[in-house]
Amino acid sequence: MPPGSRMACAAYDGVPEGFAANPRAGMVLVRGGTLVLGSKHGYREEHPSGSVRVPDFYIDRTEVTNAQFARFVAATGYVTLAERSGTAPVFDRHAEPDVEYGWWRMARASRLSPDGNAQLPAGNEPVVQIAFEDAFAYAGWLGHDLPSEAEWEWAAR
Repeated sequence: MPPGSRMACAAYDGVPEGFAANPRAGMVLVRGGTLVLGSKHGYREEHPSGSVRVPDFYIDRTEVTNAQFARFVAATGYVTLAERSGTAPVFDRHAEPDVEYGWWRMARASRLSPDGNAQLPAGNEPVVQIAFEDAFAYAGWLGHDLPSEAEWEWAAR
C-alpha cells in the first residue's frame, strides 16, 4: 500500500512506528525562517504586527491520535479536564444558535465520547476534547513542548 493511500490510512493504528523507543517518532524537522504573524483577513487582533524569526524545530506530522493519547493515559493515569469536569463544549450545527454560545452547547463529552453520544472514536482519528493543560501534559510526557504560535503558523504555511 502506498503511504497516504485510503487503504494505508484505514489500516493505520494511530501510533507512529517506533513511538515507544524513538522520541522523534512521527515528527518532522521544520527548517526555520522569518514570517509575518497574522493575516489581514479576520479580526483586528489577528492582523500582522511585524516579522518574527523562527528557529528550526520538530513538530508532529499529524495530529495526536486517540491511540497515542490512550498510551499516555495508560502509562500515567492522567484524567483530562473534560473527564474531571464531566462536561465539554460540543458544536451542534443543527441547533438554534444561542445568543451567548452560538452553535456550541455543553454536553457530557470527553475524549472517549467527543460529542456526548458514548461512541468511542477510532484509534487513528485525532484526539479531541483536549484542553491546553491536557495537551501540555501529553507533550511533557514525551519530553516535547507544544509549538509556539510562530512555530505553528510557520509549519502550517
